[in-house]
Amino acid sequence: MASATQTTPEAQPRKPRSFAASDSGGGIFGKWIVDEAGQPAFEYTLDQYADDRAKYPTVERRERRDHWHQIGNDEITALASNDGTVQVYVGHRGGRFLNRFASQIDDVLRTQEMAQIANPTLLQRIHGRVIRALGKTWLNLQLFIRHWRVRPPKQTPIPAQQVDHTQPQSMNPRGSPVAEPVAAVAQILPAKRPSVRHAHAGGFGYVDDGEQVWCTAYRFRPPTSETRRIFGMGYAEYSTTYGDIRVKRRIYPPKDACALLIDVEITNLRPDTVHLRYYEYWDVNVEQLKLQWLRGDPFYAIADEERLSVNDLFLPEVTFEDGRTLRFHQSPVNREIDVRAVNDIDFEPQDIFLHDLSGTPDAYYTDKVAFFGKNPPTKPEAVAERWGTIPDAPSTDSMPYCLVLRRDLTLAAGETQTLRFVYGTNRFTVPAFKGEAALLDRDGDLYFDTGADAALTREMAWHSYYLTSATVYNDYYQTYLTPQGSAYLFIHGADGAPRDQALFTLPLSYIRPDLARANLCLIMALTDHQTGAIPYSFAGYGFHSNAFIHDMPSDLDLFFLLAMNEYLAVTRDFEFLQQEVPFYSGDDTPGHPPAALGSTVLDHIRVAVHHLTQRVGIGQHGLVKIGDGDWSDGVVFDTCTKFGGVLALGWFSNSKANGESIPNSQMALYVLPITAALIKPYDAVCAREIEQFVSGLEAAVMRQWNGKWFTRAVLRDAQNKPVVVDNNHINLEAQPWALISGLAQRNGIESTLITSIKTLLDDPSPTGAALLEQGMIWPAVSQLLTWGYTRSRPDLAWRSLEKHTFERHAKEFPDKWINVWSGPDGVNSKEAKLNPGGTWSSAATPMTDFPVMNMNPHAMALLGLLRVCGIEPTPDGLLIEPRVPRERFELDTALLRLTVTPDEISGEYRPIVSSGTQTLIIRTRKGERRIPLNISGRAPIPFKVSMIEFR
Repeated sequence: MASATQTTPEAQPRKPRSFAASDSGGGIFGKWIVDEAGQPAFEYTLDQYADDRAKYPTVERRERRDHWHQIGNDEITALASNDGTVQVYVGHRGGRFLNRFASQIDDVLRTQEMAQIANPTLLQRIHGRVIRALGKTWLNLQLFIRHWRVRPPKQTPIPAQQVDHTQPQSMNPRGSPVAEPVAAVAQILPAKRPSVRHAHAGGFGYVDDGEQVWCTAYRFRPPTSETRRIFGMGYAEYSTTYGDIRVKRRIYPPKDACALLIDVEITNLRPDTVHLRYYEYWDVNVEQLKLQWLRGDPFYAIADEERLSVNDLFLPEVTFEDGRTLRFHQSPVNREIDVRAVNDIDFEPQDIFLHDLSGTPDAYYTDKVAFFGKNPPTKPEAVAERWGTIPDAPSTDSMPYCLVLRRDLTLAAGETQTLRFVYGTNRFTVPAFKGEAALLDRDGDLYFDTGADAALTREMAWHSYYLTSATVYNDYYQTYLTPQGSAYLFIHGADGAPRDQALFTLPLSYIRPDLARANLCLIMALTDHQTGAIPYSFAGYGFHSNAFIHDMPSDLDLFFLLAMNEYLAVTRDFEFLQQEVPFYSGDDTPGHPPAALGSTVLDHIRVAVHHLTQRVGIGQHGLVKIGDGDWSDGVVFDTCTKFGGVLALGWFSNSKANGESIPNSQMALYVLPITAALIKPYDAVCAREIEQFVSGLEAAVMRQWNGKWFTRAVLRDAQNKPVVVDNNHINLEAQPWALISGLAQRNGIESTLITSIKTLLDDPSPTGAALLEQGMIWPAVSQLLTWGYTRSRPDLAWRSLEKHTFERHAKEFPDKWINVWSGPDGVNSKEAKLNPGGTWSSAATPMTDFPVMNMNPHAMALLGLLRVCGIEPTPDGLLIEPRVPRERFELDTALLRLTVTPDEISGEYRPIVSSGTQTLIIRTRKGERRIPLNISGRAPIPFKVSMIEFR
């Protein structure tokens, strides 16, 4: 019998991971390297301003060439751009950019029409012009009102002549001390000015070596400078060399702080000593991402103005503290507002600070207009004219400030000096990050190696970094969470749907079990205290939204239970069932739904089961109802508007009440039996309710089999008659769960179904199975197919995993920057008629405008890998059934290390609980072995099974 060593096992140190540099996988944009820490990193080498292939379409019809990378640490998220700017986002009380880039100085004029729209009809052209005219009229009216609005004075600007500039002193080009000239602030400032003027984000510096003034940002760099840009796991690094002065900036978030550290390494490459001034520049341009569901064309202009006006609800000020810190503060104009009430605006915004950790600044600057003066951002007037401190800005505008600290340095020939700054918010006090500051510990990430698949090895580590670094903290729900990201979060200002947090929980259960648990807590904290419903989305401070047409999503209970199953089965953290997680009550009196006995995690499971079985329910055809949508938000609305014509409202109303979902029903066949088995020892009644609900589903689903594939849904027309959706066209949404649940195999149709999927959706697309023929690839569905393939076609599962790699996308579409290091939730296939390899846009959602940092491609790649490695939850424990078509491989996560060779299957199980039992079910084609593990403490438990035991 196979067994596991139980005698005080010693944890094996993690082996050094080996990554390979690669010129492939970067398209035209750069190459993959191995950084000094031995981790994969992307070196961005394209001059985006010289190569038009860097451009990408947006609904604003504005030329965009900025491509950015995500860095984060559970508290803060930064967007580090190829242009050398860094925007900072926090989500504690709703989404909020601290320094949104909004400069209009060097924007290219908008093109005449969207790149995605081809040959619009006359009616479409007339409609578009009318809507745009109305939008522009409204915008101009808003701008007029905004321009003449009288703001209450915050403080009186300090006249230039009253500012003490006697200290510190500066050096002239020859090195002798001279008094600093005084900035003529009053002469520079106009009476009114728009907030976006000089909104350059920051994250860069200026150098004055006594002879020349230049900027470190690639966007504003001297034309003959030498540059290097690296996007790494947990950092961005920019190096600029000009006039024999090299400035290397590394920007990264330290652990447990809502801040970024900025290490600035300045090297004198000249043969002589140099006296220079260095200016650390960060903007203050707060943009609260007030929830807006209409962000496409033509609504974006009005929406942008609405967000700008949010800052008019606050009074701004900047203070200089302790000789090292500039701090920006906003206080509400309305002092009576309840900052603890549910709101889509944060009326208690955190302060923003810039702090010098390496010494005492020689001067500081806070007025954007005074700092830049009449000069371009390549050479601010305050730097060029060597002005001293500019301490304040008039309150004629809501965003007049920048945060700039100056250091005066003397460097001998060949000498390097390092400065350290910190930029962030006051969620934590200004930390004393001195000495060596290491990057975040990435031990929780997933590593995979076969010895023959370098791209997969690199990408799986990269995906795990991206998924975990997206984490933010939410003050209202008192938990960390993994946002979906991309245009949903950073343009709409919405998070959710919670199905996404549920999907992310599956791989996180292995690489960050604590974060998996936190996401589960989030979903539970969102659940309504009266109806037991999980909302479609959330935003702001405790604010929920159904996006107008999503007040009855039907799949969220199933996704929550799917995630709960994975976490409980693989971690055996059954004590979690007793943890209290209050239901969402908003500003109402707290309580819990009737199905709950209290507010424990077990109660939340009971409520989810009750909501699914009683409120969502079963329809006339024996299938789980669809409400106003399932995984596909628009399946009901879009289908009804497409086929219902003038009767679309009747179609929608009847379908919402009586329509049925095939994916929901197939998913229930996989999810619910596991849920019932896991909770049966704790609530046998709830388990029986689940078993009864599932009992007739399989037969009902099989009635939707048309001989080649499963239909998509059964909706209702205006007369409430059933309408079968996608009987004549295959829709991938309705296929993978039939494979995953074993439904197709049990009913003898698995081979036929796989052939249909493979022939019509998978084979034609080189980057993953399309949702529809010649349609888009959505990893949230197509990577489920990877999982489904593992049941009987591990060869296709492996092929699917490889096709989804970013390297494959970069080879197929080398001039598309999306899916090089991150991407959106959906990507156009090669067969797409419009924008192949690009992404989508609609009147509501301009995914084209924020086409990266969506966590679905990252999380689903990790899930696909785990399933190909044969790792799945079961009611009895953790299944390990390797399906990787390689002679050997190694998988290493926080929860499990697995090594497979021709001779044995071995590894470590790393408990997150201090007591209990776990069972490893090792399965090969020749048999199965069960390894019981007794958990006593959190020391790793090694296991090993010889292949001889299966012969």
